[in-house]
Amino acid sequence: MGYQFDFGALSEYFGLFVEGTAVTLGLTVVASILGLSLGVGGAAASLSGIAWLKGLIATYVELIRNSPFIVQMFFVFYGLPGLGFKLSASEAAILAMTVNVAAYEIYSCIPTCFFGTRRNCPDCLAGCSSRFRPFDIGAGCRCHGCR
Repeated sequence: MGYQFDFGALSEYFGLFVEGTAVTLGLTVVASILGLSLGVGGAAASLSGIAWLKGLIATYVELIRNSPFIVQMFFVFYGLPGLGFKLSASEAAILAMTVNVAAYEIYSCIPTCFFGTRRNCPDCLAGCSSRFRPFDIGAGCRCHGCR
């Protein structure tokens, strides 16, 4: 039971680990910003009185939320080029992550935080109240009378 890990063999690849970390963080930031923007727009559209638009957005959210992210990645990376959409690896990653983030943002507290409605806020996922307070995570949910 006295096994010692030897990471010395990996030291020559340290630069690649740093580069990979930078790429991952960059992709995450871009996809998060785009996904949040798309999510806010989708949440606003889902609150409109247009029935077919509400149904379309609900279908999108449920389809994305109920499929594994790896399946979504494979569809974007391998499926879209088969349909004629040529994407680089970075573009495919950003697209898949943006679509995924947007669906979860539409489902979560965005309608409550930004638009003051009381739907899709189970136990106030992000600690939102009827006012948007991004750094007040512990505030709890007031829209469902949790407090």
